Amino acid sequence: MPNACYDGKKSNGYTGYWLMNTKNNKKFQETDALMCDMFLKLLDEYAFEDISISLLCQKTGITRATFYSHFGDMDHFFDAVAKRLFLALVEEDRTLIRNMDLTDELYRATFLALFEHILSYRSFYQVYVTKVAQLPFLSAVSAFGHSDGMKRYAAIQGITSKRQAEYCAAFYYTGLTAMIRMWLDGGCQESPDEMYELMSIQAMNMAR
Repeated sequence: MPNACYDGKKSNGYTGYWLMNTKNNKKFQETDALMCDMFLKLLDEYAFEDISISLLCQKTGITRATFYSHFGDMDHFFDAVAKRLFLALVEEDRTLIRNMDLTDELYRATFLALFEHILSYRSFYQVYVTKVAQLPFLSAVSAFGHSDGMKRYAAIQGITSKRQAEYCAAFYYTGLTAMIRMWLDGGCQESPDEMYELMSIQAMNMAR
């Protein structure tokens, strides 16, 4: 339950109060960020299964009660970290869109940003890919209209309906997820540029 602050007026208990631990409260958001950032650092030192709520609280200096006022359990917390990273990636994509005009350059820059993002947080994504069938943020790339390979493939195959396009997108992004999973499993030996070239080759093969 959120903590309440009593306003000093006494009439049938609390006649006025305001919630301190709300998601719109600056301190609440700063604590969220502190826990998420520490978790990402701990993943570089510990195996995921060895990172407990107790360890996280110890490293951040927060209490377990504070943790539970923010997150229901470790699974909820893990999802919150994933969402935070996803939003950071989307914001980076939006910045690219504002600053670039040429479609080909934007297409390349967007996927390079994706691979660089995954590389930067590879300890997290090495765990994350074991929990999901498809990386959910890949659909955001489609939403921004950069899936040229998928569009060419759809045009050549005569795909015109929305339903057919959804199947095409599922095929395209499931394949890309498999590539990213393989990259992570191999310790990210290839650079983001090399991953982009490998992805482009597959996209061209699809479009033939």
